[in-house]
Amino acid sequence: TLLCSHHHHVIHKEHWTIQMRTGIPWFIPPPHLDPARTPRRNRYFRPDQ
Repeated sequence: TLLCSHHHHVIHKEHWTIQMRTGIPWFIPPPHLDPARTPRRNRYFRPDQ
């Protein structure tokens, strides 16, 4: 997954997890931000646009 420099550092610093599901990246927040660790995806930017 390509991220801008800022978000790349946030992902590593805050210990987010990224999972690819059918070619779509899902971002899983660390437990201190979301105890349920609910996967999220970016619905604004899509590769088919």
